[in-house]
Amino acid sequence: MFRCNYRYIDMEQMRMTRMEKHVFICKDDIENMLTAVFDAFSYRNKMNTDDIGIIVSDDGIIEREMFCDYENVETDINKALSTVDNIRNRLGEYVYDQSIKILCHYDTERVYTLFKFLEICFKKGGNAIYKLKNPYIMRAMELARKTQNETHLYLGVTRFQETYGILCATIEPKCNAIPIITGHFADRYPGENWIIYDKTRNVMAVHRALGSVELIKGSPEFLIDSKGFEVGHHDEYVDLWQVFFESIAIDERYNPKCQNNLLPLWMRKHMTEFTDKRVQQ
Repeated sequence: MFRCNYRYIDMEQMRMTRMEKHVFICKDDIENMLTAVFDAFSYRNKMNTDDIGIIVSDDGIIEREMFCDYENVETDINKALSTVDNIRNRLGEYVYDQSIKILCHYDTERVYTLFKFLEICFKKGGNAIYKLKNPYIMRAMELARKTQNETHLYLGVTRFQETYGILCATIEPKCNAIPIITGHFADRYPGENWIIYDKTRNVMAVHRALGSVELIKGSPEFLIDSKGFEVGHHDEYVDLWQVFFESIAIDERYNPKCQNNLLPLWMRKHMTEFTDKRVQQ
């Protein structure tokens, strides 16, 4: 006769005999993510363990695993500034610049990638950034490069329209472009009042003439109507630019495949020269 021997497992005993992985849950916010990096290093030094994870989730909804202890990260400006100071003072401005680009990517594990990247750089120095044979270094540089490539394109394709005396632009980037591109436009239009609205993240950069740039959560109501398209006073320069764009075109050199490689369709949605076409992704 076949017998089944049932073994009852004490889950509490299993939890105690196996070290729990501590996972930090942070939001898609630069200061919150820098706070998470600070907390991760503090936890590692305190508990003497590398069993750490960091996940980005604005709503806190993630796939939870067994034997994991989860902690929501609360933004702490002092911790964020301490992380920034450590990177700049110990590793230099270039590593800091790459670190911000890593955080501006959309990968859900980008903060953990930055944590491991900084862990290696703090041990071996800033030159460790060039040791691409290390998988964490290579992944970190890949995220930074993708962010750099996308934000560089937005320096050229961001289109402003005058609305109620303010220069307004709407973008829908995959990466968090605003923290990187606002410095360029602040230098280019220092005497203008302008707004760049990131529709993907519902964040806008507001620049006052001869002043600084401020990041504000939310959308400028006068930019958006019920359909989600820009509204406001008609800007005559929009028509002039569209006429210029069409008039300089050379029909014999028309090459849509090459154009799509240089300027993806999903980037054209808010460009003045493609506004009437409403190009969708």
